[in-house]
Amino acid sequence: MIANARWQSQLFLATTLSLMFIMATLTLLPGNPQPGDSELIWLVAKVPPTFQNAMHLVLYAVLAFMWLLWLALTGRDSTLGKLLTVIAIIAFGTGLESMQLLIPGRYASVPDAGLNVIGTLTGTLVGRLLLPRLDTCSFGRGRE
Repeated sequence: MIANARWQSQLFLATTLSLMFIMATLTLLPGNPQPGDSELIWLVAKVPPTFQNAMHLVLYAVLAFMWLLWLALTGRDSTLGKLLTVIAIIAFGTGLESMQLLIPGRYASVPDAGLNVIGTLTGTLVGRLLLPRLDTCSFGRGRE
């Protein structure tokens, strides 16, 4: 069972890192598509700003929850571990916002960075409320 728990935590880590890669990729696409750009760039450019703002909240909440769940699955869920994780996620979001200054047609946005922080804190709160309940289910370190 220990090997199964290790495999689950590694798979979960890979999924979480994949989400971060997708978030970074979408955040750093050029804002003004030019002839010859990929369909993805054109598609992302058509997303309404209101939906983009909502996605900041949702994606950063999901990301925070996923990292906290991974910490719990691997037994690294100390208070310091959780705090450092939240700080790292906020730094990730702030860094991506800052890097947009280097992307044609994009700009760094303090409100977007604020939405990233609010999403991170929301995911942390949800994790704090839900994760203690996961010890009683079969997916968690309590059932190795």
